[in-house]
Amino acid sequence: VQLPADSLLGEWNAGWRQMAGALLSERSGMFYLGWATRHLEWLVEHVRNGGELAVPRELVRLRLAQLRCELEVAARFCRRVLWRQSRGELPAHEVSMAKVYATELLQRIAQVATEALGQAGVLRPGAKGAPFGGLFGWEYVERIHPTISVGSNEIQRTAIATAGLGLPRA
Repeated sequence: VQLPADSLLGEWNAGWRQMAGALLSERSGMFYLGWATRHLEWLVEHVRNGGELAVPRELVRLRLAQLRCELEVAARFCRRVLWRQSRGELPAHEVSMAKVYATELLQRIAQVATEALGQAGVLRPGAKGAPFGGLFGWEYVERIHPTISVGSNEIQRTAIATAGLGLPRA
C-alpha cells in the first residue's frame, strides 16, 4: 500500500526500535498490576463481608495477606521501570522482572480465589450461581496467556539472568 509521507508514524527506518520500545512499555506490568489490585480488593471485600468460602476463613485471610505483600512487590517493580523510563533509560531486565512477577501474581490471585470459592469459583462467566459473575473461573484459564505472550516468562527469565545478573547464556 502506498501512503503519503505524512502518514508515517514515528521515525523513518526505525520501526523495529519503535516496536521494541512499545514492547518494553507493555511489559512494564502496570496494566497487569491494575487487574491484580482490583481482583485482590474484590476478594478481600468478599471475605471481610462474610462471603461464602469453601475453605477455612483464616486460611483464606492468610493467603490474601500474602498476596497483598506480593502486590506491593509487583508495584515496586513496576514503579522502578516507570522511573527509569522517565529518565530516558531502557530498563530491559527490570521490565522483564516486572512482567514475570505481575503476570504470575495474577495467576496466584486466580488460584487463591478459585480455591477459596470452591467448586462455584470455577464456574464460567454467566453461569448461574457463579461468584463474581464467573470472573475467577475465567481468570484461572486466561492468566496463562500473559505468561506466554509478549515474550514468554521463560524468555524474560533469560533476559534477567544475562542482562540483569550478568550470567552467561546456557
